[in-house]
Amino acid sequence: MITKYTKCIHIILLVFFHITVKAQDPHFSMYFASPLTLNPAMTGYFDGDHRASANFRQQWWSLGSPYVTSTLSFDTKLMQSKLPEKDIFGAGIMALFDQSLAGSFNSINISASGSYHKALDEYGENNIGIGFQFTYVSRKINMAGLDFANQFNGSGFDTNIPSNENFVRTRSDYVDLSTGLLYRYKTENTEVYVGGSLYHLIRPNTSFLKNGDFRLPMRYTVHAGSKFSVGNNGNELFLSGLYMYQAAATEKNVGIAYGISVSEQTSVYVGSWFRIGEAILPYIGLDNNNFQMGLTYDIINSNLKKYSPKNGSFELSANLLIQRPRNVYTNYKRGRIF
Repeated sequence: MITKYTKCIHIILLVFFHITVKAQDPHFSMYFASPLTLNPAMTGYFDGDHRASANFRQQWWSLGSPYVTSTLSFDTKLMQSKLPEKDIFGAGIMALFDQSLAGSFNSINISASGSYHKALDEYGENNIGIGFQFTYVSRKINMAGLDFANQFNGSGFDTNIPSNENFVRTRSDYVDLSTGLLYRYKTENTEVYVGGSLYHLIRPNTSFLKNGDFRLPMRYTVHAGSKFSVGNNGNELFLSGLYMYQAAATEKNVGIAYGISVSEQTSVYVGSWFRIGEAILPYIGLDNNNFQMGLTYDIINSNLKKYSPKNGSFELSANLLIQRPRNVYTNYKRGRIF
């Protein structure tokens, strides 16, 4: 027998698990800080030569068994001296870790992505890119940590009662394929981009059940963003938005942030994003010498807030941009002074 509080947690978790199943994919409030989960064409799309990124999200922390999603990624620009001027060939790798139901359900995704960005004019102000991502996924269920409807005895869950579930395996492995497009316009003081992506093109079977056939629904994403210089003091204004659709679940997210230059190499960002109909996402960030950090907290404003007064989600992101030492001879040969 379990306490009423624990039983309440189980019920809430089952409700939330149903919502998660409907939405399928883990997602980040700071989608703009997780480029390789947003669009494969974002691979290599950054200022610099290499980029290392990390994201951490903890959901429903107040219930004692939060949902945790984290990523580690690295992408780089290859063969820059051999490509046409202003073109970019990007390659990247990413690991995504997702844990839910107090560790009873775990998923590990290992991805490799590549992209090519083609300059549409001699100055490289207009650029269009295409990207692909190949993913290996391993998902595992810990049956000992789960309770099922057949095990409810009226006052609690009794694990001595058979669950009558027909799981024939507790691990499911599959491969996946995704693709995306990205258009960018960039000048010295202005940058605008718009992109779209399709995840799960081959719709892999993810079922754990005997003779089960659950095909992972494709995820459709459209996203856009912009950056503008404000005045002559190094301040910047950022805008971005996202629309995502998967298995009848949608997400609409828009936001704004203002970057305040506090020194030649340091800026502080404040702003907010809005997951329409679901949550308000206050944002604060820091950029110091190409090391960027961001923090958000989901303030739920939907019906889910009635389940717990503290059901929001913390999210932390970090990005490091690395510039290779410049080769003066190579730059001279390609018509560059610096």
